Amino acid sequence: MIELSLNEVELQAAKAARGAGLSWGAAEDVGRAARWLARYGLDWAPALLALLDDPDAGSFVARICRLVDEGEMRGPAILSGRPLWMAALLAADIPPEGWQLDWQSAAQQRASLHLGPLDTLSRSGTPLPSGWTEGQAVTISTGGEPLAVRLPPASRSVVAHGAWVAIGELARKTYVPASARSRASGAGASLTDND
Repeated sequence: MIELSLNEVELQAAKAARGAGLSWGAAEDVGRAARWLARYGLDWAPALLALLDDPDAGSFVARICRLVDEGEMRGPAILSGRPLWMAALLAADIPPEGWQLDWQSAAQQRASLHLGPLDTLSRSGTPLPSGWTEGQAVTISTGGEPLAVRLPPASRSVVAHGAWVAIGELARKTYVPASARSRASGAGASLTDND
């Protein structure tokens, strides 16, 4: 197990998303969402790998971020996707009345998440993370009240070594290969790493 700061989670997740082919904007959104998941102690790393393995990941992220960018929903929206990633992406801009997400878990149990003002998260129904990584039909609406179980925020995240290595492999795809030309133009640490 590896212990990480929330900044490390966000930066590495964003690089991994870019390495998986998402646009820079979508990759930054995924990085912030991974940080949000880690902040609530949720197992974000395997879920990130599953999300980035989906060829539809970029359009999924864009669809959810569009709800945030539009700023005002005229009624509930029913979208297909991973419920907790939806919540994490919606957390970028929580309206004063909050976001409410409702879905049926894989075991046909009702589940709900409420993202409240001041970035509070509560849930009811099936225990997390049951059903949160699979595609579900999720009803997203504004409003709602805090739910039965409030999840406390954390300041650090713990990640399994294997998942961290896999995320690092995706992130590595964003690095520019070293060459004599790149070194001559100032890339890297030169002969000493004192600058």
